[in-house]
Amino acid sequence: MRAVVLLLALGAAGLAYLAALNPAWALEFLGLGLLYGSAAVYIASRRVYYVAAVAPHSSLMAIGAAELAGLATGLAKLAATTLLGATPVGLALALIAWGVPEYFVASVLTALTASVGVLAIAISGGEGHVEALTGRALEASLPEAALVAALGLASAALVRAWYWVYVYAGVDPDAARLSTVKWRMLAEAAGVAVVVVSTAGMVWYTGFVIQHVLLLLPPLVAVRLASSAREALNLAYSSAIAASTLGAAIGVSLGLPPSGAIGVVGAIMVAATLRPVRSGLERLGEAQLH
Repeated sequence: MRAVVLLLALGAAGLAYLAALNPAWALEFLGLGLLYGSAAVYIASRRVYYVAAVAPHSSLMAIGAAELAGLATGLAKLAATTLLGATPVGLALALIAWGVPEYFVASVLTALTASVGVLAIAISGGEGHVEALTGRALEASLPEAALVAALGLASAALVRAWYWVYVYAGVDPDAARLSTVKWRMLAEAAGVAVVVVSTAGMVWYTGFVIQHVLLLLPPLVAVRLASSAREALNLAYSSAIAASTLGAAIGVSLGLPPSGAIGVVGAIMVAATLRPVRSGLERLGEAQLH
């Protein structure tokens, strides 16, 4: 609980600084924290960590394909990258369900999608590599920032509504597949949709780096510190929001890309959990033995 309060305090400090400079930035990076926090909650509760590796690289491949196809309009790019980015994620989930080892699926699809993306961008001669890395979050207008915030809130509501289904499926996937949990398939589709939208659907906006950081690191913080499913939920959201808002504030104040600063803040958060003590889950297991 103390970790959640500390993370929220750090996020609030970053949010206040951004709001003083530009209200659109504050709204935008809060929305991104909620959006990627929702994706992180799904990944951590379902224990599908390989998706956090495959999804951002799939968005890189989607950018390359859009550049190669010469898609110039925003709507066409958005549709193309979302659909193309969803394909490897869906394939990864299907292969895992069919019994292919997770490490094999993650390694092959991550390497393949990243390589294809880089080759496609190079062949097209486009400028997709610039947006793919850093995004254009600081260029957002207030209406765009409001849209990102609304998307973050909608994602949070969606994932929170299905959270206990994800926890059940993550703890015992075989039993979940055989069970009659109401709306389980719809819940899975909602979780995958949040991941796809936050990666392939947002890559032109956020960039590749932010996606990696906010998909990979909040689940690690949650797993390391949480002693219950509810605490894991709170930690995933609070760490994503803190990394997004505080990192953006530091980046802006130093004249550096927010994506890089967000990555550094997220890495520090994870490093802080690696102190030589038992994790929350280890403490829970020890308590159950006694």
